[in-house]
Amino acid sequence: MKIGVDIDEVLAEFIRGYLNFYKCLGGRNILFEEVFDYDFWKVIGVDRSETFHLADLYYGSKYFEDISLVDGAERGIRELSKNNELFLVTARPIKIKEKTELFIQKYFSDAVLGIFYSGDVFNSQGNFKSNICKMNEISLIIEDNFNCALDCARAGIDVLLFDKPWNRNHEVNGPIKRVKDWNEILENIKCR
Repeated sequence: MKIGVDIDEVLAEFIRGYLNFYKCLGGRNILFEEVFDYDFWKVIGVDRSETFHLADLYYGSKYFEDISLVDGAERGIRELSKNNELFLVTARPIKIKEKTELFIQKYFSDAVLGIFYSGDVFNSQGNFKSNICKMNEISLIIEDNFNCALDCARAGIDVLLFDKPWNRNHEVNGPIKRVKDWNEILENIKCR
């Protein structure tokens, strides 16, 4: 089976690193469980354009370089890559492609992983993850962003929605199934 895997918050603890970075800049201390929306500017209470500036600073920081893995991700990718074709499908900007690929090489050098960058579709640039999945015959994606999950589901792609504080207020059903961790991901895929 061809499986799409999001990077941030499915493989990489992007938000935890960002929260530490933001606090170091003098921002207020925000706990991971307090991140109620995927639109981070709403969470930290700044103008949306300021979020892009902060993201650029974060990408150049040691906090970004030191992002840790989501628990179970390394084992999960190793297990899934035995019997499936895996493709990383990320909304990360292309300007951090090199850093992204260094991160992947550091933790997943044994797995054969294609990488697709959807780009910033929210600024009318790039491509939707659903289109990438359809073009590459990816039938399942592991995702944490509910809007991306919904778009993929509407395009006929099954979704394992990784449970996170910012997606808990959304009901899931049909082609979207909520999973709490990598053990649940592996169990769901094994049963297919």
